[in-house]
Amino acid sequence: MSQINVAITADCILAYMGLTKILGGEEDIKILDEVTSFTKLLHSSPISPHIILACPITIYNMGIDKIKHLCRKHPALKLIVFNIDPKEENVMIRLLKTGVMGIINNDDNPSIFAKAIRAVYRGEMWVKRKTMLEIIRSSNKNKARIPRKELKGLLTPRETEIITLIAEGHKNKTIADRLYISEHTVKFHIQNIFKKLNVKNRLEAALYYHAPPQDQET
Repeated sequence: MSQINVAITADCILAYMGLTKILGGEEDIKILDEVTSFTKLLHSSPISPHIILACPITIYNMGIDKIKHLCRKHPALKLIVFNIDPKEENVMIRLLKTGVMGIINNDDNPSIFAKAIRAVYRGEMWVKRKTMLEIIRSSNKNKARIPRKELKGLLTPRETEIITLIAEGHKNKTIADRLYISEHTVKFHIQNIFKKLNVKNRLEAALYYHAPPQDQET
């Protein structure tokens, strides 16, 4: 079992202590010492984190442009923002478009944290289906629908089935159950889809499905 190093940047010690307690019983998750800023985290931490759990205040203080720069400069580092109001869809959309891999809302059950960390560590996005669909709608409302035949020329029938389910906001387990295949097989197909479409994550794959890039059109 791989150990997942998790750093927490929060606006108060209580949030850090609370998350440490919530995640303390997870054998595969190691909580790093408290850090007060992204700069200290990236340059002073003796252990490199795989996942950063960040509260909204930390994100707001840092700024969206710096978040985008961080995600591009450190592609192996995955960022999850927690304690986001589920009504703030515009905020969630902006964060995900900058490269944030996970959103945990303030009304989510605490057990969600460990599940989200593991999913993001595996390269999946952790975001509610409604939010994913809203991102897709907002990104494509002014774009003409591209015929699905273009994707059929790039992907196998099975890969086409899987990207369709990804674009609908389904997670790997649901996809595996619907197609009667293992989650391992789903992951294998998803990696092939990413390579063929030249995308980095599920959000980019979903956006491609609904409106392939112009340079891919024929």
